[in-house]
Amino acid sequence: MVAVRDADAARVAGALARYATAHGVASARVSDPDWGDVILSATGSGWTVFEWPLDAVGKDEPAARWLSANLGTIASCVFVYDGDYWSHVLFAGGAEVDRFTSDAGYWGEEEPGHPGDPAAVAAAMGVPVETVAPYFVQPEEQLGRAFPDDEHELGSIWVFVDFWRRLGISYAGDRTGEPVGVDMSRDWEQALP
Repeated sequence: MVAVRDADAARVAGALARYATAHGVASARVSDPDWGDVILSATGSGWTVFEWPLDAVGKDEPAARWLSANLGTIASCVFVYDGDYWSHVLFAGGAEVDRFTSDAGYWGEEEPGHPGDPAAVAAAMGVPVETVAPYFVQPEEQLGRAFPDDEHELGSIWVFVDFWRRLGISYAGDRTGEPVGVDMSRDWEQALP
């Protein structure tokens, strides 16, 4: 899932279509998206959120980086692995600000996770570090909720929804306007980086 700090879903969809075209994938922005399209929705808080189809694993980060650079904004990218952990990568102007994995030791030494830097995320997002730090914890620290009014426990992959809410990003609900989509040519999942 990707959230781009831009309230205009059509503008973000246009940029996503340009990204695809730049990588040799024929694409077009569509106003009546269906299940095969990448569907983007504006939130009431100035963000556009979209989710990649399940067969496009790993395509989110390169696209988020490119969108943040192309649109001169921030992109927050969340990945959930098999219900076991969640990860977050934040880009600003195309540069990676931070990377966090809720179970940094999940893959062992062959692929170490990332503990994250709450101060870097807080500074980029313009929120107090105390808003971010309670979410950037490892399994042995994942007890209870980060904040009493959170919906999800720290050990749940769905806690990213509460984390995003603290950053001003709405995962579900609070969508404004009609969703817009990007229809990409066949086998785009293999063509994009």
